[in-house]
Amino acid sequence: MNLRSWSCLATMISLLSCGKPLVDESYRGTPLFEFEGQLDVQGRFEPGVHNIRLSIFWLPDGPATIRQHWVEQSSASVVVDFPSSFAVKVFEPPKPAHYFQSQALGRLVLYDDLDQNGQYSRDEPIVGEAPNQGLVYTPPDHDEAQSFTTVSFPQGFSLIQYPLRCRTRPPHSLDAGCALLIGAPCQTLDDCCKQADECEPYGAVCIPENSGRQRFPGGYCVARPNSRVCTPHERGRDLGEGMVAARPLSINYVGRILTMFVKRCESSAECRDEYVCEPAYQVCLPDRPVRLAMNAEYEPGSICVEDTNQEMPSME
Repeated sequence: MNLRSWSCLATMISLLSCGKPLVDESYRGTPLFEFEGQLDVQGRFEPGVHNIRLSIFWLPDGPATIRQHWVEQSSASVVVDFPSSFAVKVFEPPKPAHYFQSQALGRLVLYDDLDQNGQYSRDEPIVGEAPNQGLVYTPPDHDEAQSFTTVSFPQGFSLIQYPLRCRTRPPHSLDAGCALLIGAPCQTLDDCCKQADECEPYGAVCIPENSGRQRFPGGYCVARPNSRVCTPHERGRDLGEGMVAARPLSINYVGRILTMFVKRCESSAECRDEYVCEPAYQVCLPDRPVRLAMNAEYEPGSICVEDTNQEMPSME
């Protein structure tokens, strides 16, 4: 295959369309939504042997783990020939039948299209997904009272953080003001406190830039749930000098789900460069490319963290 052919193939792989087949070469107009992604491959996948497709799977029954409840939007799938990065472009919204309550909740899933018919069959293996992110589509007539979250989403598509609190939502009473440098860049624990020798007893944690499946550019200072310098704070009230607004969030950190206080925000202007105000929880998180983890032994897990009152952060 010559260089021109490889270039054309790479261009086709980089597009994720919605509503019409990828082979339609007519002008599609301006995408409704687009973002960048990266593929991490574990295990052996030989080109020509596997026919890996990336697709959006909507969850009309909510964030369920059972595959039989997922609904693929097959026109939004694309063959993936193991690129290291790609651009996702979505041109049409999901159908109302794909909604959960008043919005559409989706997973980005990789599967081996064994029969090469361009859509998922029940006996075909799922070989990966985006473990830390998903999609939400909010229609123009959305009623916030029917939302599965407690915060407002912008109209249209949004990337959201996994895992979700699916049974309960963290009440605003758990918002905190922390006398730590929550959200600041860090290389060591000492970067997260005003006085380095007080970091350890204060419950500060430095999440390094490369922390397993989730990347935090420049590192990210958070606080443990039982941090002694994080006290309840009601939104709208003055924080006080040196205090940072924080909110509890479950983070997939080095293969474990941990609840930490992260920086609260109203808009991305309050976050560092390379970070955005994530819409589902309104906290500053990396504006990272979507990471797709591909593994021949992959088994889809729940996108929920099972919350109980005992697992909620303590303010004591």
